[in-house]
Amino acid sequence: MIEFALKDIPPRLVEKLEAKFGKNVNDLDTLHVPDDLRIIPPADHTWAESRQDSGVGALAYNLFTEEVCQQLQAFQFDEIKILGIRHNDFAGENFASKQWCKQAVSLQVGTFELPESHPEYYRYNGTPIVQIDDKNLGTFSPDTPKLPIGSSFEAKLRPEGSSVVLKLYPDSIQLPEPVLPGSELVQPSEIDRNQWRREMFEGLVAAVGATYERQQSSDSEIAQFKVGDKWTAYVQPTGDFIIRNEARRTICRGNLNTGEETVPLAEDYAGELEGMLVKRERSPHPDNRRMINSVKKLNIEIT
Repeated sequence: MIEFALKDIPPRLVEKLEAKFGKNVNDLDTLHVPDDLRIIPPADHTWAESRQDSGVGALAYNLFTEEVCQQLQAFQFDEIKILGIRHNDFAGENFASKQWCKQAVSLQVGTFELPESHPEYYRYNGTPIVQIDDKNLGTFSPDTPKLPIGSSFEAKLRPEGSSVVLKLYPDSIQLPEPVLPGSELVQPSEIDRNQWRREMFEGLVAAVGATYERQQSSDSEIAQFKVGDKWTAYVQPTGDFIIRNEARRTICRGNLNTGEETVPLAEDYAGELEGMLVKRERSPHPDNRRMINSVKKLNIEIT
């Protein structure tokens, strides 16, 4: 039997899952299952076979970890196809020119960041995108090999219709260092920094949640309010939130209901948040003269 545990989910979501999947079982007596078969699918398991829905591969990855790793070790590729060139920073570039065809180009895999008002915001924001000098080239084609965010490599560019094919130099590929639990000893100073950064994030979540509850006006609207002078929080009715700075850069993302940190609050931003607190403590304005003994007492002003 395979069981799944969903941690810290809201009661409303529990009710929805129970209504949809609570009776999704097979009667073993009517299936005539062989004695040596130990994995019994639920009555409705088409979601696990879908090629359109995201996230369905997690079951296979967890059940067949060793097999997947063996396949990955043997997997080699030297070309990547990039789409969406006309919609990004190199839209007017002629990649068929000698300038591009005869030289190797250094590329990186970054994060696609779109403004909240963009019609494709919820589809593409936060997804991997291939970049040249921090400028967006395009996204990976669905049927092409992909590299994780943080990777860098060199390649020659070859235009192919509205897309670009990257001819990789395999030895140039640099992957981000994986961080595995227990893979290495963490120095006390690193533990302190991680704990401090996490506490800053938890305090920010608590403050955003408290402000959202005070200002919530409709179950269908996305709430928007200022965090200090330079940050803005956007909160959805589901509890998902995102905080951006004046340049529309993502500061962090998470969920108010679960406390999940989907885009971590980087140390630099945590330091900037701490600076906001110090500034507020010293402010002569009557509303800002409160002593803040903990980041969990952070007060967010609505403007």
